[in-house]
Amino acid sequence: MAIRMGKRIPNWLILTISGSVVLVGLVLSSLFRPLPEYLVAANDLKPGDQLTDSDFKRVGVELGEVTGYLMAQDVPIDMSVVRVVRKGELISAMDLTNLIDPQFTAIRLTPELKPAATLPGAFVSVWRAVEREAGTELERIVARSEVMEIEYGEGLFAQENPEVELRLTLDEAVAVMHAISIDNPVFVVPVV
Repeated sequence: MAIRMGKRIPNWLILTISGSVVLVGLVLSSLFRPLPEYLVAANDLKPGDQLTDSDFKRVGVELGEVTGYLMAQDVPIDMSVVRVVRKGELISAMDLTNLIDPQFTAIRLTPELKPAATLPGAFVSVWRAVEREAGTELERIVARSEVMEIEYGEGLFAQENPEVELRLTLDEAVAVMHAISIDNPVFVVPVV
């Protein structure tokens, strides 16, 4: 005759405990899985500037199904960007080139008025004030240009208006330089 020492553990309890252990294991393994590292701009990147390793930071990010961004091992040395990439922005493979466009140049100017809430990467139009017989008229020189950099002066004698660096075609650059050389007041206005 066999002696019974205790009750048998129910099957549902065994299944619940083993399911919980598996669930906790899955959660812990997903939490401690390393995230893929992508390249992020360490500072504002301008078209035409040669990229170096110091222009990037490596950041662990889970992008899921999104593709087209550079992984940490894909550092684009000796390349340039085709648009302004702001600090902290992921680097897209579509933004890179190893050709500098000979049709574009950059010039830096100080507009007559402070530009309204303009950031690198934004677009502006350039206007000038021309004295005519009927009075002062405004004339648009450049319809749309990308802002590459805005630099505010520092110190006691710094200018109140910032210097704005614009990406222009060669013809547009000549028109802006002509307006500045004949002392026309030049204005920059944000556009879409």
